[in-house]
Amino acid sequence: MAGRRFEPLRNSHEAGIHSVDLQHQIGELERVVAQLRDESSYHEFAYEQAANGMITFSMAGDILDLNPREARCLGLGRSKLIGRSFQSLLPPLTENAFMQHLEEALRDEAAVICELKVVDGEG
Repeated sequence: MAGRRFEPLRNSHEAGIHSVDLQHQIGELERVVAQLRDESSYHEFAYEQAANGMITFSMAGDILDLNPREARCLGLGRSKLIGRSFQSLLPPLTENAFMQHLEEALRDEAAVICELKVVDGEG
């Protein structure tokens, strides 16, 4: 931190003010962390228990995560699907449609729906 100087506190009153401010900031951080944990738990539960299959893709179309319903639809375990290219699960004629969908989804912040026929884990 070149160029920054820290001045010593001039008196105990100043130290008390800084202490109260730090305690307030720590309390606020703890509140935000707890809220994020609650929201994360809710989303994780909703993702895991969803009646519809859901997949989270990388920008390149690789599977980052999927819920149990989608793993069953694809006929493979989650561990065999995570990291795999989603395109490798598609019949040749739908690969381009998926990549177009992915590009559109990355361009547009609104939800983009794309329905594709997916082959099972056997090919």
